[in-house]
Amino acid sequence: MATWRYEFIATGQKYSDLARLRATALKLYPLGLALDFSRDRWIAECERIDAHDNMPFFGDEQRAFYDSCRDLLAVENNWRLIRLRHQPSIEFTRPFSSIVPPI
Repeated sequence: MATWRYEFIATGQKYSDLARLRATALKLYPLGLALDFSRDRWIAECERIDAHDNMPFFGDEQRAFYDSCRDLLAVENNWRLIRLRHQPSIEFTRPFSSIVPPI
């Protein structure tokens, strides 16, 4: 039996994750950073939805910070980052089959 080892981070994305502060953080990433999603499309989606969550008071800021940490740590450690949304409006830049081969 073959065994595979995958190094990836899977994270669920909620409506409240698509805040303008997240777009601001994404705009500050170094150009050419090898993300597993389209930074431009994610920025556009964050700006279009402009979600707000003030529970806790710093909810938007905290969420943008943690998402940025996941993005940057995944790149630094050569992990794949899979962001799952309840609506398929944001696509991966690489097909999922290139991350996990069929079993």
